[in-house]
Amino acid sequence: MGHSTTTCFTPEELITATTPAPNGYANSKCLAEHLLAQAAKQSSLHTFARVGQIAGPVRSPRLRNKTEWFPRSCPELLHVGSLPNTLGSALDRIDWVPVGLLAEVLVDLALSKNKTANESVDVFQPMNLYPLTWEALRPIVEDALLKTSAKKLKSFPSKTSGKNPAVNLLEFLKDIMSKSTRENVLDTQLIVQRSGKLQAVEAVKPEWIQKCVGELIQ
Repeated sequence: MGHSTTTCFTPEELITATTPAPNGYANSKCLAEHLLAQAAKQSSLHTFARVGQIAGPVRSPRLRNKTEWFPRSCPELLHVGSLPNTLGSALDRIDWVPVGLLAEVLVDLALSKNKTANESVDVFQPMNLYPLTWEALRPIVEDALLKTSAKKLKSFPSKTSGKNPAVNLLEFLKDIMSKSTRENVLDTQLIVQRSGKLQAVEAVKPEWIQKCVGELIQ
């Protein structure tokens, strides 16, 4: 997170850059990776995963984490009645993996006895192999919101401290739009060869979005 390369791809290997990450969260992830790599030298640990956006479950009636940007924005988007045309370079790529399917991929990797040629710990990046753009997903989200009754919004408390929810949404959009530089994409060349489970994960489907929106705003 926050790591950049000249190719704009983050390789499936331990990041050894000494420059600080842009925030404490990213720095903590970097530190965790190095702790795991050190542990791998002294134990049977040989694999860890660097995950991206995790979507909610698609096989059971459970909610996606409400603190993430998409679930958090749904009530505001419904209030405003309009969707942004772009989410900027940071969020425009939709490569979410549902949490239940991700769990299967991680188990698949953990039980694999094959190891790459890396001398250190193997690093895999289980991203959706069939990414969409926000432009492609936008009409799907719009349709899901339209199918959700505005009355249901009353039971979904907005954490805006009395502000109009549109103000909260505007602040979020201004922040992501201000990031004009291209964001790194997590490379998936190695995990494609290792995990059949990940290859079976489909691109984000309309019914996934409908389920997420319907469960969030009810």
